[in-house]
Amino acid sequence: MSIFKQKNMKTKIFLNYLILFLIIAFTNISEMYGQCNIQLYANQTVICEGDSVTIWGDGGCGFLMSNDFNTGTPGAGWVATTGVDFTNPCGNGPDAIYMWMGDNVPIPRTLTTVPFSVSTDCEISFWLRFEIQHGGGGTTCEGPDLAGEGISLQYSINGGTTWTDIAYFRPDGVICPSYPNTTGFVAVGAGQSTPFTTWAQYNFPVPPGAASPNTMFRFRQHVYSDLDFDHWGLDMVNIVCPDSTSYGQVAGQDGFGPYTFYPTQTTTYYGIVSDTLHGNSATDSITITVIPQPEIDLGPDTAACEGEIISLSPGQGYDEYHWSTGYTNADLLLEMSGVYSVTVTNSYDDVSCFDSDTITVVFVPNVNIDLGQDTCSKEMIILDATQPNSNISYLWSTESKNPILQIPNSGTYWVSAIDSTYHICGDADTINVRIIPDAVVSLPSMITMCSHESYILSASQPNNNIYEFIWSNGSTEPVYVINTPDAGIYDISVKVIGCDTVYGSTNVIVENCEVIIPNIITPNGDGINDHFYITNVEFYPNSEIKIYNRWGKLVYENSNYQGDWDASNFSDGTYYYIFKLNYGKGKIKEYNGTISIIK
Repeated sequence: MSIFKQKNMKTKIFLNYLILFLIIAFTNISEMYGQCNIQLYANQTVICEGDSVTIWGDGGCGFLMSNDFNTGTPGAGWVATTGVDFTNPCGNGPDAIYMWMGDNVPIPRTLTTVPFSVSTDCEISFWLRFEIQHGGGGTTCEGPDLAGEGISLQYSINGGTTWTDIAYFRPDGVICPSYPNTTGFVAVGAGQSTPFTTWAQYNFPVPPGAASPNTMFRFRQHVYSDLDFDHWGLDMVNIVCPDSTSYGQVAGQDGFGPYTFYPTQTTTYYGIVSDTLHGNSATDSITITVIPQPEIDLGPDTAACEGEIISLSPGQGYDEYHWSTGYTNADLLLEMSGVYSVTVTNSYDDVSCFDSDTITVVFVPNVNIDLGQDTCSKEMIILDATQPNSNISYLWSTESKNPILQIPNSGTYWVSAIDSTYHICGDADTINVRIIPDAVVSLPSMITMCSHESYILSASQPNNNIYEFIWSNGSTEPVYVINTPDAGIYDISVKVIGCDTVYGSTNVIVENCEVIIPNIITPNGDGINDHFYITNVEFYPNSEIKIYNRWGKLVYENSNYQGDWDASNFSDGTYYYIFKLNYGKGKIKEYNGTISIIK
């Protein structure tokens, strides 16, 4: 945003007008003169780049009088009531200095010209302002409020003996044709504004009745409540009888404007007025100083990780820098979160053009994850990646988004965490976890077997893949197979390695286990040779026997004979048997013979 401080242009007083005014002052009579005059004005002479300036001109060829009161006097050719104020007591006016009828001016308050030779194509223009009515005295800035306290513009063609109204400015903001005029008057209350309580320019053609070689003009306030009341002012009073052949231009535009321009650099504008008939002309110029308009952008709100440094800069080359931290250099280094703003300024004289920007900077705490060393556990474990800050997003290799993860199975697990608002300052970690319950090894303390047999020792677990097996013979399988060993005694041990090591061992006794089949039994109940017992038959499970009498009739059979036939209910005699010895793994040996029963 730009700040403009208006500079009022000092009106130039041309030498020819000074001479004109001196002649009027000494002769009390003036003829129409053909000199040309132009004055350029601007609403401001120093602006910020990108802003507009309004320029206009005032002048012509054929001025009778032009008075802006910038000399601090009523001016040559004018007579004012005593006590008139030229100190701008009630704020700024339209030009540098205005005339004020204040609390030192008695009634009637008048400003009167000397006589002029005036025709009907002449015009009188002026700026007028009433002070706002406050309802109390003691100040030079208190305005009229009653119907008769307004201002008349009048003319006289008989040396001031009689005066005729051109217009009457009534306090309620109405311009009446004559004074006094109370028709439709609306009372003006304390503090009330009207069209006349701000400076404005008014123009009136000279009435036909005012055309004469000795015409005078005056502004008159007829009555007031007291010296302390009903004050008013005038500025830039011009009486012009323009030459129809005059021609004016302002900044290359026909006429006197106003015109609006948008200069991008300091520019001088020129005005001219000329009398195409007589060859008279006048020029004026006005320079508009353009201050480069700052345009800054600190960028979008930003974030960084704690421990980093952010540098902010609106750019180089401006006259002044004012950071919200009080810093006054171009670059600002930051390590703390906050809202930061900067205003940069380019200045010329008492006009400053500035721009501001604000940015929010956040320093985000760093995420630090440490799942620890790779581990082995006999039971489910818990991995914890919880951070002190609440606005953290977590993601585990299992797709869980909680900060804590229960691990029931062995595997490689990773977790990543990051600030969920700004998505920076994250961290990650990986851990190898083995969940291995203690192994259970239950080998028999001793095993007796025949040399023809095979025996399987097992250290198997519900999940063999998570253990390491080491048998005493170097085998690394979960089971150990003793396959038809030689007769003897063997010590066999195993180590099952998980998170801890579990041991197991057994003593294996291997016998030859030869089969001896008797040919006679005496089942008399004496406990001696009462059964058809085949020596070591117990070591050959699923061995089959069939016994026949002498006529070939099957009298007994057993598919898993254990040597327990006692021939009860059978008479003495000779019987025949077929015995199929089962060595296992499909190997069968058949024996045939007789068995005698003697009771």
